[in-house]
Amino acid sequence: MPSAAGTARRYVRQALSEWRLDGYADDVQLVVSELVTNATRAVAVPRQRDASGEAGGLLDVVWLGLFRSPGLLVVEVWDGAPCPPSPRMAEVDDESGRGLQIVIALCARWGVRRPASGGKVVWCEMTVASPG
Repeated sequence: MPSAAGTARRYVRQALSEWRLDGYADDVQLVVSELVTNATRAVAVPRQRDASGEAGGLLDVVWLGLFRSPGLLVVEVWDGAPCPPSPRMAEVDDESGRGLQIVIALCARWGVRRPASGGKVVWCEMTVASPG
C-alpha cells in the first residue's frame, strides 16, 4: 500500500475544503499521513499461525475516518493489527520514529481503542475554529 498515505492526504484536503477548513489542511494532512503510515506498516507484518497452523496471511486493510463538530476535528485510523502504537524518542540520525510525537504535538488528545470487530482504532482530536 505505498500510496495509502498520499490517497489519505488528498481525501483530507478535499474534505477540509468542502468544510471550509482549508487553513488546517497542512497539519491535518501531516497527522493523517503519520497515522496511515503507522497503520500500513502494522498490517504489513504476517499474522501468527493459529491453532491449526494456518498462517493467516496479511491484513492489508486500513480505514480512515474524518469527522467534524463545532470546534473539533476527529481523525480515526483503523487497522487489523492488534498491537497499539507507542510513542518513542527517535535519535537524531533515526529516519523514523517521530510519527506519534508529531501527532501528540499537533493534537489536543489522542488514543487507541479496540473495536469488538477486532484490530484497533488510533484516534486524535484537533481543535479547529468554526468556519466563518
